[in-house]
Amino acid sequence: CARINQSYLESVKNELLDYLGTYEDIKASMSDPGTASMLNPQSHYCLVIQSAQWVGYLIISSEIAFERQSLEFILSKWVYENFGYAENQAEDLVNTSPLFEISIKKIPYVEFAQKTSDLTTVFEYNEQKMFLSFYSIDPQFIFLRLHEKFDMIRLSLSELPFEQNLEFDVCLYMPENEKFLTYSKKNSKIQKMHLDRLKEKKVQSVYSSYENEVALQKFRAENQLNQKVDDYLKETAANEPA
Repeated sequence: CARINQSYLESVKNELLDYLGTYEDIKASMSDPGTASMLNPQSHYCLVIQSAQWVGYLIISSEIAFERQSLEFILSKWVYENFGYAENQAEDLVNTSPLFEISIKKIPYVEFAQKTSDLTTVFEYNEQKMFLSFYSIDPQFIFLRLHEKFDMIRLSLSELPFEQNLEFDVCLYMPENEKFLTYSKKNSKIQKMHLDRLKEKKVQSVYSSYENEVALQKFRAENQLNQKVDDYLKETAANEPA
């Protein structure tokens, strides 16, 4: 991680600062600057890393309003140099797994990131800051696995929460006729009693359409990072003097 941090300080930081220094000129040349997709300051964004050397989440938390496409381009270069990707693979990473916004529980994020991430680095521009943090994650919670025959992504039933809005559909596979039955529609909640009923019937896996790939990655990223937040809060409370 020290090697990654040093590479970032020597390369990506300069590219980000160069971009920010010329952004006003870039914006002035746009036919309609209002159509540019901007990062929301104070929000958290995630890029999924799945290389031979690193598996986890790269989290961006920025007070600086960055133009999304430009940031993705700069990050692809950083990923290529530091995470064991071939150049064309890094480009594919950004094209197929874009930055997506995630919701992390309210917490002093910088302190949390510095204590729990594998890498956190920061730079300032006009008294505003951007933080990049990398969290290693067990590959079983990162890789999305497809059904053997169909373009349906498999999830463990134990991953699903109850009474929480899900941004993807949930389907059951019927092996007798090789069809999928919609159990929960996109943007709906599953009641605890329904999950318990599936467990009683020994259902272990559910499925969702491949078109929900980003929503599923977001779901898993939020689950993993919020679990880290819970563990961090418990550890912090346990270490406080009585």
